[in-house]
Amino acid sequence: MASNQDQFHALTMPLPASSACHGNVRLMRRPKDTDRARFALSGKLADVCAALEALAAQEARHRLRCAAN
Repeated sequence: MASNQDQFHALTMPLPASSACHGNVRLMRRPKDTDRARFALSGKLADVCAALEALAAQEARHRLRCAAN
């Protein structure tokens, strides 16, 4: 089966720290993609889910800080 991995590059942005996220999760974006909110997560399903939960929590904290200002 062919892989499309060469169409992505790893992001330098680290995932937020989370006690639930212990695995190896890669966050990647296509170099040609102009939508900065679009990316791909790669790893074991449980680790990817934990990383998504950590990203959602980080976004919620950011929105609360922005709303407070």
